[in-house]
Amino acid sequence: MKIFVYVLFGFALTGCNLTIDSESYPYEPIPEIGISAPELIFTEILPWSSATAGLSTDERGEFIEVKNIGNIEIDPQDIFIEIRTSESDAPIQTIEVIKPRSAEAIKATDALKPIQPGEYFVFIRYETQKSPLELDQSKFYDYGEFGEKIELDQSQTRFLTLSFRGKDGIVRSDGLSWEANRFRATKSTQLEMEVDRSIVLDFNKENNEDNDLTESWCLEKSLESKGIRATPGKFSTCE
Repeated sequence: MKIFVYVLFGFALTGCNLTIDSESYPYEPIPEIGISAPELIFTEILPWSSATAGLSTDERGEFIEVKNIGNIEIDPQDIFIEIRTSESDAPIQTIEVIKPRSAEAIKATDALKPIQPGEYFVFIRYETQKSPLELDQSKFYDYGEFGEKIELDQSQTRFLTLSFRGKDGIVRSDGLSWEANRFRATKSTQLEMEVDRSIVLDFNKENNEDNDLTESWCLEKSLESKGIRATPGKFSTCE
């Protein structure tokens, strides 16, 4: 096929024709540019911790671990976890980084670094000098130190919703629940909890589809220290 282009010189339209063979210049669609967006999921949880000697709080080392499975970093201060007693009820409590009101709180929040793709972050009731769990200072936040007391309480019915504040508003990212010591992801069966032992998402199932299946979760195999089987902020292994 021939394409004729008329060239205008001054005010006169000449008879000079420029021809282009379109078969020599096949059309190639412009490739789509991937849109970067944060993605966050639950990966480990310890809602049942025994009374550890020296701890002064009822929460006693309970924690929730999340992972950035997206392709851009996420600010920990944009994340919040709502706790409900049923799926339809309003939240009874919220775990999040509290706006600092003291020099100590400012120091704690300033130490936090963005969660890079593939990295974990831990929300924990933690007493640095007394807890047997070792954590990177920039990769965890002690949600009970500067805010209200929050006890996860594995014996009660709890629904947890993981969300973050994105550029276009609040994004609900993940959810899980438990009731009377039995853990359940969004779908399917339940998993019996054990004291001082976290429930973890299989490393090979760390995606938005598989993590909704309780079968993708298991009891942590590794022994961290002092009888606690948990790996907050680290690679987990299933029993």
